[in-house]
Amino acid sequence: MYNQDAVKFMTNMDKTLPSNSIFCIDPPYYNKGSTLYTNFYQPKDHAELSNTVMKLKTPWILTYDNANEIRELYKTLTHYNFYLNYSAAQKRIGTELFIASPKVRITSDLGLEKIA
Repeated sequence: MYNQDAVKFMTNMDKTLPSNSIFCIDPPYYNKGSTLYTNFYQPKDHAELSNTVMKLKTPWILTYDNANEIRELYKTLTHYNFYLNYSAAQKRIGTELFIASPKVRITSDLGLEKIA
């Protein structure tokens, strides 16, 4: 466990992680972050995170709310939808965005829906 800013953490760890490592990144939601979290990201924070993630040498996977602004930040990569059950406020099935670094192979048995 580390208590560091995500951007600093990934930048520092990217230099020292073993070769068989992967970052699993689940940032605060873009659209509803301010209503869900005490500490939430502003648009500039999401952009800074994107810039850092896109420079990582360590493979990574990223999950996010499916927002146009996030799709734009990662527009050079393949995007996938995935479905999950929400139960915090009301039970429902939601859709989130899944993006992976080019070093990560996405297989069809993951149940992800490629976004055209």
